[in-house]
Amino acid sequence: MSATVDDLAPATTYHYRLVATNAAGTAQGADGILTTAPAVVPVVATGAATGFSATSATLNGSVNPNGRPATWYFEYGTSTGYGTKTPSQNAGSGTSASAVSAPVTGLKAGRMYHFRLVASSDAGTSKGGDSSAGVRMGRDRQGIYYVEDVVRGQWSSAERNAIMLQTAKLDGTEVAVWCEQEPGASGKESAELTVKLLAGFAIYTESVSGSKEVRAEPFAAQAEAGNVRLVRGPWNGAYIEELCSFPNGKNDDQVDGSSGAFNKLQGVWGTGVAPQAYVHDRPGAADPRGLFGLSRPYAVERGLFGLGR
Repeated sequence: MSATVDDLAPATTYHYRLVATNAAGTAQGADGILTTAPAVVPVVATGAATGFSATSATLNGSVNPNGRPATWYFEYGTSTGYGTKTPSQNAGSGTSASAVSAPVTGLKAGRMYHFRLVASSDAGTSKGGDSSAGVRMGRDRQGIYYVEDVVRGQWSSAERNAIMLQTAKLDGTEVAVWCEQEPGASGKESAELTVKLLAGFAIYTESVSGSKEVRAEPFAAQAEAGNVRLVRGPWNGAYIEELCSFPNGKNDDQVDGSSGAFNKLQGVWGTGVAPQAYVHDRPGAADPRGLFGLSRPYAVERGLFGLGR
């Protein structure tokens, strides 16, 4: 025989025993022990924004409460500091993912916004990943620029850090890594943690000024002049699509990484630290993947190794 008991607390040890009664009396079984599993935090996934107008959009995602009563909201803003959030809403206590969405208004026309989904229960809080991208770029002695690799995705902070460390190891210590520092105290703290994470590599951080459009202009000029090549790879399509839709597309991470990498190769970012001149005769010569030219404006995000978030 068996019986189901509900409303037990997570990660808690319980004692139990079987008791049986008839006309002759009552018998009690031996003591049994069970420990409930730990509560699992909600699982969230940040989706794509839809329903754009000049000043509004609809933010989308999905939430799996993992069996605990949960709530959710979106954070959004013009940087990964976010700063604004939608009203909190009930996610229920189911065990499968459900789509959620929230409209946002009062946005500034022509500005790029970051957003992520956040869900909480008594087990903890989960935050959806914002989009990040890294671009490796080199330059040959004839002034041709090579976008050699792009790593991009939508990761949590822990996942992004793991990807950054893995990529740095694959690239090797001869590739300098530059990371943009977001404004404010939180941006400074995040940059300091990135430097510690990549100890042993040539890692630098820098605050940037001016709009992303202005920072992208030098790289765009070289692309339009036919002086940019891409190493053929599975990332090419998404990369070119984002570059060609900038600044009116949904994402700009690869653009931001590309312009940062390019500008650092030129020594445009004013740190006084000379770029580790990733200069070679033909970076694709020993690479069987092949090369092709980029003749449209704008391009990627992780040069020398520029990281945009």
